[in-house]
Amino acid sequence: MREAAQYLIMLLALLTIQRPATATEPRSPEPVMAHVESQQRIFAGEFAVYAYCAEQYPHICGGNPTTASGEPVTPGVTVAADPDVLPLGARVYIDGIGERVVQDTGGAIKGRKIDLAVESHREAVEWGVQHKGVWICSN
Repeated sequence: MREAAQYLIMLLALLTIQRPATATEPRSPEPVMAHVESQQRIFAGEFAVYAYCAEQYPHICGGNPTTASGEPVTPGVTVAADPDVLPLGARVYIDGIGERVVQDTGGAIKGRKIDLAVESHREAVEWGVQHKGVWICSN
């Protein structure tokens, strides 16, 4: 039921076209419609983006090869998010990174946080935390 409500909210946001913020205006936390590469994107907000690696051995990143959605952790595809903010299966566009799919959740992933799957533990450590704009993609 909650998932259906989240999709209805996304649909309503798609139907409500708002004027994007200009360079002199601060970015609005409200959904903003954008047409990019023949798809629509709804601004979901600024998120703290962390990274975790897909290496398959027990360590601080977890080492679990399967996501909450049942898909394998795939660098370049998988992100983890709070399902109350970004539902499993949602396609998102992250500034400077590109399009990813919410395939996982995590105990520490609450609110406007995203965990980005990367190839190596070293890459995850070097990533640190970065703050990025995130859009929900739709066709």
